Parts: sequence; structure tokens; C-alpha cells
Amino acid sequence: MNKSDFELLQPVQWHDVTGYINFICEDYLTICFIDEPLPTSANSRWGRHYAAILVYPQYYHEIRCRLDEEKKEGKVPPTSDLLQFGRCRSVGRAHKQNDTRKNKRNPPVQ
Repeated sequence: MNKSDFELLQPVQWHDVTGYINFICEDYLTICFIDEPLPTSANSRWGRHYAAILVYPQYYHEIRCRLDEEKKEGKVPPTSDLLQFGRCRSVGRAHKQNDTRKNKRNPPVQ
């Protein structure tokens, strides 16, 4: 497979790792194989636990697309925030955070 054959959030399998593609660039791609929500008590910026494996272009031919297999098996694709909000719509967008900047300016005291 070539780089052009892959797309974000595509279900794939590489050796024994099954997951979905969550990053593609000229030098490599990453396959997310763990995507679990964290308990509300955990202090996490995004509220999820992600783990991904990096695959270099010389190993792209070993990656199998799982889209057809998942349709046959009736499995649900990985539950990712990106999938829940319309595929790639939020990829690469910065998330605005309120009151979290360290160098936040204080209003002048009168």
C-alpha cells in the first residue's frame, strides 16, 4: 500500500496490532490501538487514554485494511472523539482553553 491509500481513522491491522490510523505524514503514519475513556476522577487534559504505534513507509505493504472485514463481522469501529464528531473535521484544530494560560495578563489595579 502507498501513502495515498491510507486515510485518517481508517481501521487497519499491522502484524498483531489492530486499530485505526490517527496520523499521516511524509515520513511515517501512526496506528492508534488503545483509545479508552478515563474515569472522571483522573486528571487528564482530554479525558481519554491513547496509545499508538509508528509505522515507517518501508512497512506500509504489511498493513491490511480492516474496513471490509469489520463490515462482514458487524463490528463497530473504534470509539474516538474524531469519529463521534464527523470523521476528520476536528483534526489539526487547536482547542481553546479558558483560564489555563500561565502568563495570563492581570487587569490593572486602580
